[in-house]
Formats: sequence, structure tokens, C-alpha cells
Amino acid sequence: PSFVQSPAPDTCQGGSFTRTWTATDQEGNTGVFTQIINVFGDTLPPFINVAPQNGSAPCEQLSVAYPAWRNTQIANFQAVDPSGIKAYTNNAPPSFPPCAQTLTFTFRAEDNCGLKSSRTAQFVTSDPNPPVLNSGPRDTVAYCSPSGNQVVKLSQWINKRGFLNAIDACTDPAYMQYDMRINGVLRDSAQVIAAFLASFDGSCKQLTVGSVQY
Repeated sequence: PSFVQSPAPDTCQGGSFTRTWTATDQEGNTGVFTQIINVFGDTLPPFINVAPQNGSAPCEQLSVAYPAWRNTQIANFQAVDPSGIKAYTNNAPPSFPPCAQTLTFTFRAEDNCGLKSSRTAQFVTSDPNPPVLNSGPRDTVAYCSPSGNQVVKLSQWINKRGFLNAIDACTDPAYMQYDMRINGVLRDSAQVIAAFLASFDGSCKQLTVGSVQY
């Protein structure tokens, strides 16, 4: 037997078409049968049959481990759909964002009808070790003058964090955070500079900050 058929409907829209079968025996007798085939439009999102997996790595290995994990998830992520898969997308950046510990990424599959399915996966890292102080803050001397030399020197000393030098295996120096304390009390640079600016009106007279006299 053989058949001919009318154009099939769009997979996304659905519809019907006919298929006509013809069979001929050895005596030349011919039989014809016509089917009407109904096709339901694709209304279901893709079925994800290989989902992304969670990953983790200590921060010292992050620069290598995270890109390898990301590439593996992109390569393995897979879905099926009657209309076919149009695109795979995700929001996982090429490198792990600084100062993050646990991030959740979304992987999506879109079929040719515009329907989407998504799965999420987490990547976890940790930094159990504190920064290493190569050198502690240093004392500095500023000479009092009407031009405000003492305030300039103090500002420079604060901006350089008292010449403190610290490194961390997991944190870029640009993202290191520092704080300053006077007599154990947390103070920001503006509070310290404001106190010294107030002292300037007294022509560099003795100033008490906390329990310390300057």
C-alpha cells in the first residue's frame, strides 16, 4: 500500500489533515481508505530529562572549579519537546562573583512554540580562614599647623588604613573590608576626622578622644 496526504498542520497551532491509502491486488483491484488525522497543538513546555546538578568547591579552588562546573551543566542540560528545542539559556556568569558564598542559577529550555521550562542549581563555596596580616598598622606623626597639616596627615593615614597590609586566599584586595576602633569602639573615618577638625578651632590644643588625649 501507498499513501498521499494533505499538508500537516503547524505543530504549535494544531489542526487536522487527511491521509489517503491505496492498495492494489494482483488482479488489479484497488482499495482506497482515507484517514482524518487530528493533531493537538503543543501546549506543554519542554520536558527536562537531564537537569543541572548542584556544585561546591573551597574558595582556593574556585577559579578553576566553578567554570568547570558551569561548563559541565551547560553541556549536560537537556530537554525534549514535540516541536523541538529552540534554545537553552542560563544566568550563570563565566566567573563566580566575588564575596558570594551560595548562589542559585536558573537553566531554561525553550521549545519552538515559545514555551519554557526551567530548573535551578546551586553552587556553594566557603572561606573558613581569616585574612593574614603581613604587617600591622604603623604610628605616624603629624605636626600641628594653621594650614591643617595635622588633618591632612590624619586623612592620609586613615585612607591607607594605617599602612596595614593584609592578604586573603579567597578575597581580592579590592573587596577586603576594614574597620577602625578607638578604645575598642567601632568608629568610621568621618567621626575621627570630625573630632580633629573640631580641635583645629582651638589652634591644635589638647583634644580628648574617648579616654585618650592628643
